Amino acid sequence: MYRVDRPGQVRGVPWSAPVMLRLQNFDDVEDAYIEREKIASCFTVWITDNEVNPGPEGSTKRIELMDRLEPGAVNVGPPDSTITFANPPGVNGYESFAWENKHAMAAGLQVPYEVFGDLSGVNFASGRMGWQNYGRRIECWQWSMVIPDMCERLAGWMVDAALITGDLTEGLVSVGWVPPRRIMVNPKEEIEALKQMVRNGFETWGDIIRSLGYDPMTQAEQIEFFNELLDKHKLKLDCDPRFALPAGSAGATDPANPNNPQDGPADPPKKPKKSE
Repeated sequence: MYRVDRPGQVRGVPWSAPVMLRLQNFDDVEDAYIEREKIASCFTVWITDNEVNPGPEGSTKRIELMDRLEPGAVNVGPPDSTITFANPPGVNGYESFAWENKHAMAAGLQVPYEVFGDLSGVNFASGRMGWQNYGRRIECWQWSMVIPDMCERLAGWMVDAALITGDLTEGLVSVGWVPPRRIMVNPKEEIEALKQMVRNGFETWGDIIRSLGYDPMTQAEQIEFFNELLDKHKLKLDCDPRFALPAGSAGATDPANPNNPQDGPADPPKKPKKSE
């Protein structure tokens, strides 16, 4: 299974190919930054003795020099020597460099930057817009790549195996696909928009159920089962749309008197009587 980007393509290209070099460079910069911080943390105290300490038989005492810096070390230097500390240059602008590179990586991978876990510069509007575009892209990948290249092939193998074993007698089998549901960013507004789409005929009830990650037939059977269960026990719940509709909607009923609608069609205005 791979994404076909051009006609005649017979092999897939890794999705990280556009950012592989950038990832390598960013890793090298991070290693250098970490090494610089390690060197800067090696603050060492040197004690220089200006007097020559004679050793045995009049020889000068030899002081071993350290060949490795360690954090918090205290060392004695040789007499009359000058110690120069290394002053590694700072890495200025590392935060902006990392921020720009991570955004470029996200764009190369075709995913929102928030997927990397950084939500510092995101507000509700920008995050919602980014996730909506990402959701449409995922839906395109699902129906143009995953389902035809993988799911349908697996379904064909299952049908062939069922025919061979005798578990299936007919070769024509209808298979439906229900991708995982997309998490809503603003459920209150999005659910209301879905209701309006069904009421105006832009989408069917089954299409909306599939977009939420459920099977319409299974959902209908479950609704029928629980409606019969509620009727059997003579229960009328406030969430049951058969008896209680949202207030102000056409056909809403009074819970105390279900036979009288709360909001029905308005009566026509009466004509004023003529004065004698």
